[in-house]
This record gives sequence, structure tokens and C-alpha cells, in this order.
Amino acid sequence: MLKEGVKKIYVQPIANITYKPGVENLVYNNLVRSLNAYGRVQIVANKELSDAVLEGVVTNATYGSIASAYVSSMQPGGVGATLPTSGFSVAGAYSATLSCQFKLIRTRIKKKGQARVVWGNSFSYSQPFASANQLDVPGATSPLINDSEFDRALTDMAKNMMDDLNNSLVGGF
Repeated sequence: MLKEGVKKIYVQPIANITYKPGVENLVYNNLVRSLNAYGRVQIVANKELSDAVLEGVVTNATYGSIASAYVSSMQPGGVGATLPTSGFSVAGAYSATLSCQFKLIRTRIKKKGQARVVWGNSFSYSQPFASANQLDVPGATSPLINDSEFDRALTDMAKNMMDDLNNSLVGGF
């Protein structure tokens, strides 16, 4: 960053264009933590004090089924007995995906011809997680457990992504 004259960065709040509320906070917190841990740049609390602004947007935060099993083949026997057994399958595993875009924009042009956008990159990570099927269980909490596992996968992916972002950002200069 020193080569580009960027010593102080203001990290703008991350935008979220997904249907997963709060994922922007998870990404932002991991981003600030990662940048502080390496100490190659100083994070400032005010845009006016910065050499550049780091902007980001979460473009995808979803999960979907990657493996399923027919109800008739599930163990122990009798599980899902009230469900139609012909052709009815249940998810056995999911894959979570987190995608983000970032760019570093210079706040002050010091030399004529200096680029305004100093750096930009997109990241997309996927991570599998097991489903929690509780067929024929009154008050089953399967969706809550699956969403909890999704949140855990997002946390892991956000940390790894922000460490890679930091390496890409600092390594490019």
C-alpha cells in the first residue's frame, strides 16, 4: 500500500443486496479484524482522514441442497411414515455460498494521472454442511438447526474471505 501512497483506510459500512439480514455486519467485522491484525495499513474512523476508502457489497449469501435421500431409504425404518414414499426425497446436505465485491478508492489525487480506483476484487466461497432432518417429530426444529449451521458456515467463510482479501489488497502493492 505504501507504493500507492495509501497508508490510512476508511472502511465504509458493507452493503447487503441479499435476503440474509446481518451478513454485512459479519463481513465488516471480519474485514476490520483482519486489516488490524496485519497492521500494514491504519484504519481511520473518518473518511476525511483517509488516503482511500474501502467499499464492499455482499452479493450472495444463500444455501441449497447438494445431497438428498428418498424417505423410503431413510433409517431407522418408519421414519417419515406419514410422508408419501414414492419419489419424495429429503435433503441430506447443503452448500452455503458467500460472495462479495470490493474496491479501494483513493480519496485524494496527489499526482496527475493517478488512478482513482486503486484496487478491486471479487470473492466467492462455498462450504458444505449437514442437514438436520427430524421427520415425523412434532415441533421439529430442523429449519432452525439448518439456519444455525448456515450462520456457522457464513462465519467461517467471512473470516477466510477477509484474510484472503487482506492478502490480495496488501500483496498487490
